[in-house]
Formats: sequence, C-alpha cells, structure tokens
Amino acid sequence: MEAKARLLDLLVERAVAGLTPSALLELEGLLDAHPEWANDSFDMAAAAVDLALLDPPAPLPRGLRGHLSSLALYCSLPHLETETPSPADPILSGHRASFMTEAPDLLHLPWSPADDPAMAEVEGDVVWSDRLQTGYALLRGLEPNDADTTQYQLWILDADREAHYPVDAGVFDAVANEIIVVVQPKLPIGRAGGFLVTRERPGGVVVSDQDGLVARAVPQQD
Repeated sequence: MEAKARLLDLLVERAVAGLTPSALLELEGLLDAHPEWANDSFDMAAAAVDLALLDPPAPLPRGLRGHLSSLALYCSLPHLETETPSPADPILSGHRASFMTEAPDLLHLPWSPADDPAMAEVEGDVVWSDRLQTGYALLRGLEPNDADTTQYQLWILDADREAHYPVDAGVFDAVANEIIVVVQPKLPIGRAGGFLVTRERPGGVVVSDQDGLVARAVPQQD
C-alpha cells in the first residue's frame, strides 16, 4: 500500500512540476513493479488544466499566476540547448538540494578561482553523478559578461579521456552574483575527475585552449 501511495505521489508530481533525476529512477522502479499504472493519464490531466487556463475570462489570482510562471520556467528547461541560469532560481535550488541527498554516486567538489585577478572572488561548488549523467554548478562572484562578445563555458574532465580535451557541458551567462547552472555534457562521461569554467566567444567552442580559464573544481591532492 505504501508503494502505491508513493507511486501516486510521483505520478502527480511529474505531471505538475517534473521530477529530479533520482525521483525519475524511483518512479521507473515502481512502474516496473506496478505496470498497470504505466500510462500518461496524469500528464494528460495536467495538460488539460493548462489549456483551460490559456485564455481565462478574468485575471488569475496573483499567487496562481506566480505558481504557473514557475511551472512554465521549469517545463521549458529540458528543451533548451543550454541552461540559462536565473538569480536565486527556487526551482533549480530545490532540485540541486534534492540531487545532493539522493544521487546514488554523488561527486561534490568546490570551485577555486584561476589566475585571472578579476576572478579572485569566484567560489561555490559543483555536484555530479556519473550514473545520472547530470549535475549542478553553483557559482558565486563571476564577473558579469557581455553575451554579445563572451560567454562562460562549463567543461568536464573525464578520467577516461585525455586531460587536454575536456567535454563541453554547456555555455551560460553570469546574470547574477550567485547562479546555478545545470551541467549537461555533450558526450557520455565515463568517470568525471574534475570541472572547469572558461570564458569563450558567444556560443562556446568545441575545443578550448583554456587561456580563458576562470575557475576549476578538482579533487585535492593528498
């Protein structure tokens, strides 16, 4: 009975606001055990509610408008080629917190600034899961960039690849003093051994010379 109740909670949460990667894994396991629940009725119901609210006859209450805006932001994130962080994003913050407690093989590393004096105040951390092939980078103190001339780019140092060729994990802009970026590698990662942030041309590069290195997150040597 408890398993079915949890399954129902996860189906509703997936339909309304989406699930974290670890919650998706839990849902998959429960659906395998209860295949009779493996349908999209909850998602269809949520979609019907959204359609009903597209052209409301009267202004929506302020609280409901804010809630729907947050849901729309979250639902749009998986469809973006790169995740553009927003200041104090409550959804990304919540998912990062859940990820840190639920990821089956969490790698947690602090950021250290590179030699660029303008980046001396950079701090934060990155959390990652090889199994889930995703993670979150929390960065504070990045110098604001002009997106027309430069963008920041995330890289993953894969222990199964040459260190000179880190894997591109997306570009982003420093839109606030504290930002959270979803780590999205363009290639499968075997064993993540560290992370880098570089400053590149708009849209990023395929291979970085790392002259624009601004921060690194690597395990400390004993």
